[in-house]
Parts: sequence; structure tokens; C-alpha cells
Amino acid sequence: MSKRWETIGCVLAVLTAAGCSTTSTPTRAEPVNPAPATATSASPAATSAAPTAPGPTSPSAPNHAAPTSAAAPSDPASVVEEYFAAINDHDYARAWALGGDHLGSSYARFAAGFADTAQDTVTILSVSGGDVAVDLTATNTDGSQQLFSGTYTVAGQAIGRASISQVQAIPNGTSLCGAPANPYGYNLCGNGHLVKDPPVGICTYFDCIDNFWNGRGYMVECEDGRYSMSGGISGACRYHGGESSPVSSR
Repeated sequence: MSKRWETIGCVLAVLTAAGCSTTSTPTRAEPVNPAPATATSASPAATSAAPTAPGPTSPSAPNHAAPTSAAAPSDPASVVEEYFAAINDHDYARAWALGGDHLGSSYARFAAGFADTAQDTVTILSVSGGDVAVDLTATNTDGSQQLFSGTYTVAGQAIGRASISQVQAIPNGTSLCGAPANPYGYNLCGNGHLVKDPPVGICTYFDCIDNFWNGRGYMVECEDGRYSMSGGISGACRYHGGESSPVSSR
């Protein structure tokens, strides 16, 4: 009985770190059991390490996907639309990446150029390969408007070149003397300047003959109501009843 109590006393002494002088119980040190303690502490470490691995991966995936989809419009017309959407959002860095850096200016001058612009409204007239014909109405912060027309050439997923010119806007209610409604002020009134270099979007508003752009004269209305660029050249409107009236700009 005394031997058993002696053993129990040793165990208690080990647990309380008091030590034991009995020589028959050194093997009883196993209650300290360092192996399980090590395993127990290692397990949480491994467990805590596991959730941290997806931590950085999870947020990075959506953050990466969003810019990729935004920076990759699917076709030339979308590139141009995205470009002007970025300008209207005052996101000039994005507009710069979509082609502003190809338009012959520094970034600072590019961004400053829109200081007085309240809204740009772009109308896609046609798309041929990478060439996107547009009409553009720029509404200024003072309420005035400017009209532009021309072509943006898209290469890859950015505008690579622009050929845009300002068109003189016409006051509301101005008579066009029977010409189709158009933002250029082109008319059949017989005064003003003959149209020898119409904007690329002209056939959106006028019913052009099939070989309109092959003409080397001035713009003219044919007797059947269609329009040719062979005004002043023998044989103009030959298959359309002959010439009717020249088209003029104010």
C-alpha cells in the first residue's frame, strides 16, 4: 500500500514540476507527454495556415477579372463607345489606355482638353474593318454644342488613329430647301459652298448612289432623289435621271 502511494506521489510531483527522488519511477515521466502536445500545437498551425492560402487568391481573382473585361471591348465600335464612356465618366486614364495616347498629345494635355466638356454624344454611323465612322456632338459646360464628324481607326483593342473634323452647326429651324435633315447644314438652297469633301457619315443622312465615293466632282442631287459626288462632271447621275440640284454647305 505504501509503495502505491509513493508512486502516486511521484506522479503528482511530476505534474507539479516538484521532482521526485524515488528511483523506481523515472519512466513515469510520460504524463508530460511532449509528443501529443507537439502534435496538438502543430495541428492548429497547419489548420490556420490552410485558410490563409486562399486568402490572397480569392480577392485577387475578381479584381483581376474586372479590369480585363473592361479593357477588352469586343469589336471596333465598342472600343470607340468605351472611349467616350470613359471621357464622360472623367476616367481619362482609361480613355488614354483606349487610344488617347495615340492621338498626338501628352496625357496632361489630353485630360485638360475636356475641362470645358460636359458630355460627348457619339453616334456610330458605320464600321468597315477597323474604321469606325462617327458623328460626335460635344456639349460644353456653358450649354453650347460643337459637332464633329470623321473616322476612328481601331487596331487591336484601342484607337490607333483619328481623322475628325469640326462641322459647322446650323441654328434650329434653318431651312434646308428640301434636303434631308442632317447635322451638317447641307442644303439645296443654291447658296453657300459646293460640297466637295463631305464627312464620312454623309450617306447616313443622304441616299447616296452605290458608287458615291468614286465621284471626283461635288455633291449633287439626282433627279430620282439620290445623291452623287460627280456633280460638274459629264455623265453625272447618268442612271438616275440626270442632275437636279447641287448640294451646298453654309
